[in-house]
Amino acid sequence: MKKNILIIIVLALISINAEAQDVIYTRKNDTLRVKVTEIASDFVKYRFVNEDAINNISFDDFYSIVLSSGRCIKGRDRIVINGVEDWKKVVITTDAKMVEGLKAVKEISETATSSLGAYGSLEKMKSKAKDGLKRKAAALGCHMVLITEDNSRDGKTNQEFKWTKASLVGTAYTYE
Repeated sequence: MKKNILIIIVLALISINAEAQDVIYTRKNDTLRVKVTEIASDFVKYRFVNEDAINNISFDDFYSIVLSSGRCIKGRDRIVINGVEDWKKVVITTDAKMVEGLKAVKEISETATSSLGAYGSLEKMKSKAKDGLKRKAAALGCHMVLITEDNSRDGKTNQEFKWTKASLVGTAYTYE
């Protein structure tokens, strides 16, 4: 009888441990014992033991994940912004998942208008506006910008003569 109870306890412990075999080491110095369910290009999905809820963690938010197989998944190297001179390191995104777990610092905006009037390239103006957002974010010490509004217009699209203009609004983010 005692032997059967001992076997049941051991099997229960094994099944609990089998559920949470993966370990995430976060940038917030947390150690999460979880079950990784999916690895995407920008984030990893996981769930905690005895929970059905699926959680996401961005590659920016962890140092490494050690899977039960022993394989290690490295997070992205932390982007270090020391000032405006590092503006090219700033990442621009429209995907809100990319900024999960980051600290919002300030809303910023940038506008670029074509010197060729309606005949300027909208894509070139958007590129200039994005570069301006990167410079502003770097000045704030932020490494990522989530674009929240794009009020750009092409001067050639069924309007009276207007300038091609890129107008972007975003929120600058940094690590917590």
